[in-house]
Amino acid sequence: MKQESAAPTTQLIDVDGKVSRVPPPLGSKPLLIFLVIGETARAADFELLGHVRPTNPKLSGVGDLYLFNEMSSCGTSTAISLPCIFSGLGREKFEVANATNRTNLLDTLTKGGIAVEWRDNNSGCKGICARVPAVAMQAEVTPLLCQEDYCHDEILLSGLSKSITDNPVDQLKVLHQIGSHGPAYWRRYPASFEYFKPTCRTTNLGACSLDEIHNAYDNTVRYTDHVLSKMIEMLQDLSDRYDTVFIYVSDHGESIGENGLYLHGAPYYFAPDMQTRIPMLLWMSEGYRQRKNIQSSCVQSLRNLPFSHDNIYHTVLGMADIKNAFYNSTLDILKVCRPL
Repeated sequence: MKQESAAPTTQLIDVDGKVSRVPPPLGSKPLLIFLVIGETARAADFELLGHVRPTNPKLSGVGDLYLFNEMSSCGTSTAISLPCIFSGLGREKFEVANATNRTNLLDTLTKGGIAVEWRDNNSGCKGICARVPAVAMQAEVTPLLCQEDYCHDEILLSGLSKSITDNPVDQLKVLHQIGSHGPAYWRRYPASFEYFKPTCRTTNLGACSLDEIHNAYDNTVRYTDHVLSKMIEMLQDLSDRYDTVFIYVSDHGESIGENGLYLHGAPYYFAPDMQTRIPMLLWMSEGYRQRKNIQSSCVQSLRNLPFSHDNIYHTVLGMADIKNAFYNSTLDILKVCRPL
């Protein structure tokens, strides 16, 4: 594993103000949160969210998995959406230039006593992880999961359990996937996950039929389903020692031929729904739900409400009982499900 080099932190603007945390109940287990950032996953191709194909065979069997049907992205590219999620600024106010030198969600969590680590199987953290431990996954970690210049997302699990249990404190792990990044969809999953056939096996999408492109894309979603289910399984196994939470949200969606459009990056106000409507999944251990007195029926009732990347910053802070000058309880998705 390769440690990411930190970005310059000169003239860092601290927007946190006073950071406070409600002490956990006496005798509580440490808190462990997986915040999984997907790549190029669109809600339309998740079986759990209405897709007619079996793209979520494993997650479909996970109990107490909460789904959000109306989740939208901050942008239509990783360069916008990723820093926007962690900035707390919200889509209307966010600009890359005004987020670079501000403290972000990871800084706030660190100040609140959470041990943060960023694990990356993508193109880096865009400066978000400049002040926290960060690991770029490399082929030498698990060679069987890597080919040429890329690795499959299961590599994010390599050594993860040990890194958690070696440090039995409150923790947040950000797991940044390569997910469904195109146009080389067929390279995003092992051969054993080529379930939908035939597939497009070239970056020249014009040389493939729409069915071949869609088959390859749906195979990436089916592999993501496998990886996410393994992450939840790890959290289930650790729930006797930690109160565990799993959050998955994609950075943006993708066009795969609808109306002649491909890939992503369209101007937001003209972008099709396929590029902005994204999946979000939430799982919490029984221990965490009891600790916060969260009723499953309440969380289920939120399923069809409109949420966006704007909510992630505040929801994660709320999960950790941390507040700063930027925290907005009206944007904390689970606030309504926690007793006052």
